Amino acid sequence: MYKHILLDLDDTILDFNASETFAFQKVAEDLGVTYSETLLDHYKIYNQSLWHKIEKNELTKAELMTQRFPGFFSQYGIHNLIGQEIDDLFRDYLATGAHVVPGAQQLLIDLKKAGKQVYAASNGIYTTQISRLEQANLIEYFDELFISEKLGYNKPHAGFFEQVFKQLEPASFDSSIMVGDSLSSDIKGANAVKLPVVWFNPNNISAPKDLTIDYQISDLTHLYDILDL
Repeated sequence: MYKHILLDLDDTILDFNASETFAFQKVAEDLGVTYSETLLDHYKIYNQSLWHKIEKNELTKAELMTQRFPGFFSQYGIHNLIGQEIDDLFRDYLATGAHVVPGAQQLLIDLKKAGKQVYAASNGIYTTQISRLEQANLIEYFDELFISEKLGYNKPHAGFFEQVFKQLEPASFDSSIMVGDSLSSDIKGANAVKLPVVWFNPNNISAPKDLTIDYQISDLTHLYDILDL
């Protein structure tokens, strides 16, 4: 039976897509840029490419925070932006977005009622993730928050999970499971240390053949049987 539950945050517990849309729209307005869904889509592709570099240890979070907005908006003729200032503004807006994935709060309540140990396992920016959990009134349900910025490793690096289990009791690994939506960080990372994993796949995309997926769900309520709730 799984007693120790590691939960990814973005798009597993917190609706990052909704929060990101709100924050980007506000930044565009502040810069005098006409917002459109096409502009947002282009930004998401650009931003995701930077996060994939972080997962591969080709870029640091500090570099991302200074580079992403000057790099993106330069494509639209906007230059001389101070990257850190714009990024701080974006993350301030992001932190106010208390958007929660449907069923996430009830899941957390039921996990605690069942006596499970619940941990956040996220690659996000530490202060931003803390603020979003507080805004959503979810932080109280977590026994510990494992954020890559504090651990020194990003998922999918095995070091992320090794640091997690150094801080937990050694025997906890055998009764632990990872739940997340990202194939490139959550699933691949869990595979790296042979940790059982649940792939949260609400869009029902095809499962890759090169990764081990112990369980696949399209709705968080499907976790109840897996976790004996």
